[in-house]
Amino acid sequence: MSEDKMLNQYQIIDKEHDWISLVVPSLFSSKERSAILQTLLLKREAITNVLIDTDKDSVIIHYDSGMFSEKSLLDLLEIVLANFSTKPKVDEITDQDDESSLYSKEREIYLTIGGMSCCSCALFIEMVLNRNTDIVSAEVDYETGMGVVRSYLSERNILDMISKNGYKAFLIENPDDC
Repeated sequence: MSEDKMLNQYQIIDKEHDWISLVVPSLFSSKERSAILQTLLLKREAITNVLIDTDKDSVIIHYDSGMFSEKSLLDLLEIVLANFSTKPKVDEITDQDDESSLYSKEREIYLTIGGMSCCSCALFIEMVLNRNTDIVSAEVDYETGMGVVRSYLSERNILDMISKNGYKAFLIENPDDC
């Protein structure tokens, strides 16, 4: 069954009793937004699988129609995707003029991170950090509460970025002791 009905946040392409295929323009072909959407949807027990093609902004959602009606799914999508409506801005370094904010040499910074309540928090922190072009990679482990950031930025900038998003991070001075 094909539908060309454009709703506020998505367009239904096809659907059956236990899956629905959509185009979601507000994903902006972003792997980050796709991962966030997938994580948020899979938190619902009735949603069994979410497949996203970031190049086409297409989403296929498999769900248990006995546990979750199509209307409930579509209402959930409207709410979740309303937060995706504008194109994301990349966080810039706030202290560009500060000589200590940028280093010419890449280095690893080890952190403990407090305030995370679930795996999505760790994923969120990783995404925030990885948006910055001066960060080579960021990995956060929810289970251990630790993170490793490979970056050209100062420790202070990394700590500030995490703090600005509601979490508390501390440097691990001797990572080999952990």
